[in-house]
Amino acid sequence: MPNINPMLHEEIEKRAYEIYLRRGGEDGRDLDDWFAAEQELAQDRSHAADSHPSERQEQPQPMVQRLVRSGVAGAR
Repeated sequence: MPNINPMLHEEIEKRAYEIYLRRGGEDGRDLDDWFAAEQELAQDRSHAADSHPSERQEQPQPMVQRLVRSGVAGAR
């Protein structure tokens, strides 16, 4: 098994079990449930990042871009 964060592993495990229960508890599709859980959690994280843009770090701008945007560059 690849090296995975234990908390993430537990989160995937719980989600996979929820999926298993939603399907009616039919055995034999554990890998399908695991992969579906990974995908759902990745989508949840992606949507959370999109809905909280202020939590993202703003990329530093090169000095020239800052000057142009502020109107300092080209002003005489």
